[in-house]
Amino acid sequence: MEMTSNGIRKIEPGAFRNVPKLQHLNLSGNLLEEIGDGVFTNLSLRMLDLANNKIYKLGEKAFNNMSLTYLSLDNNKISIWDGGWFNGTPVTTITMANNLLEGLPANTFKFTLELKHTSVKYTIKRLILSGNKLERIDPNAFKDVNHLGFVSLKNNSIEKLPLNVFESVQISTLDLSHNKITQLDEAFKYVNIDHLDLRHNNMNCLPFDFLETSRIYYIYIDGNPLVCECVEMWKEWQQKFYVKIISWNDKTCIR
Repeated sequence: MEMTSNGIRKIEPGAFRNVPKLQHLNLSGNLLEEIGDGVFTNLSLRMLDLANNKIYKLGEKAFNNMSLTYLSLDNNKISIWDGGWFNGTPVTTITMANNLLEGLPANTFKFTLELKHTSVKYTIKRLILSGNKLERIDPNAFKDVNHLGFVSLKNNSIEKLPLNVFESVQISTLDLSHNKITQLDEAFKYVNIDHLDLRHNNMNCLPFDFLETSRIYYIYIDGNPLVCECVEMWKEWQQKFYVKIISWNDKTCIR
């Protein structure tokens, strides 16, 4: 069902009661400011598009107990994340780009806990939080999730990552490009990442000690003010840990 750009300002709980088998709903481009509890209860919705509205508030149970797998909240005004929004809902794609999020709290993915007990392996396939105002990530933000597909935290204001924040998490692609990261410390110890994108941050050197305890196949590093001593170590560490450090810039280091 398409209800885009219709000037809709409010949706009352039960508004879609007469279409219980509705699976796809596009409400993008309207004037919605709030999504309360019960609006989508008991619907068989699998895809919900709420992008390009003016949403600043979501009820504590806004998306509870649904069949939802895809949710878009891009280009709204949401400033706070609540891991309880998705309790009982097997959502695998969440896009919330270009909002006003300033931090990720502890137990960001607590809704995945009950899903872990099912016989089906649960993975969040896509999590898009690019273009927000993220500065803070709680050390326990990712502790409830084991598998992540594509995660984009690009174009935020992250300067430092907490110690072991991604510990024991398996991630296909983690995009941290275009932030303000100056050093990694031990944020990537005990992780399993296929592609780690660190382009366009503020790092002078890429530490390699975390590779002794982690498995990372590709690291993208262009656009950082790296010193030559760091760059010269790449060949040795690539061979030792079977990691590919990728830079397309011939002038990667400062001369």
